[in-house]
Amino acid sequence: MHIFIFPMRRATVIVVIISVVFVLIMASRDAYINNQELQQFRAQNNQTQTAKTDEVRSLYGDVPLKSCATLNKTITGSMPARAKYVIIKVSDQAIYDEYQAALPMSNQALLAKDLSAVVCIEKDTSTIYERTPYKSMNDPNAPIETYCVHHRTDFDVYVINAATGQTAGYKKFLGSETKDQLPCPPFNDLNTDWNVYSVPVDATTVAGWLTGALLRS
Repeated sequence: MHIFIFPMRRATVIVVIISVVFVLIMASRDAYINNQELQQFRAQNNQTQTAKTDEVRSLYGDVPLKSCATLNKTITGSMPARAKYVIIKVSDQAIYDEYQAALPMSNQALLAKDLSAVVCIEKDTSTIYERTPYKSMNDPNAPIETYCVHHRTDFDVYVINAATGQTAGYKKFLGSETKDQLPCPPFNDLNTDWNVYSVPVDATTVAGWLTGALLRS
C-alpha cells in the first residue's frame, strides 16, 4: 500500500517539522543561556563572599573567623573592659554591616589592634509559628496539599573574648511573629510549601545589649 502526500500537504508537514526543530533549538539555547547566567551569578556571588571574608582577615586577622567557627553557649570567660567589637555574620563569614554600624563608634573595633571581643550572629529559623493552608488556583475544591509556612527568624548572639577565645556572653533574640509584614501569595501551585521568614531583631536592640546590660553583668 502506497501513501501519497499531496505537494501542499507535504509542504505543510515540512513547515511543521522545521518549526518544531526551531522551537527545540531555541529552548535548548534559552536553557543554556539561563544555565550560563546562573553559573555567572554563582561565580560572582562566590567572589563577593570571598572578598567579604578577605576583608575580615585584612582588618582583624584570623581571630574573628576562628572565634565564630566553634560556638559555645556556656559562659566560660569575662568581658574585657571598654570592649571594642567586630560583629560577624556566621553564615557569610563577613562583617554584619548593619549591626556593626549600630554600635557607638567608641565600641567599634576598626583594626586588629583595637579588637577586644568578637560578636558572632547565627541565624535560627527552626521555629514555625504559623502554617496557612493553600488552595489551588486551578481547583479551589482540591484537597489542601501545600502550606505557607511562617518561620520565626531568631538570632543566637555570642560574644567571644578575642584574647582568650572564651565565651563572655550569649543571648537568643527572638524574631517577630507578625504575619501582616510578610503576607503569603494568595495561591500556590508549585506542589511544595511556600516558606516565609520573619523580621529578625533590629540592630539597635543588639547594640544596646552589647553596650549596656552585657557590660554591666
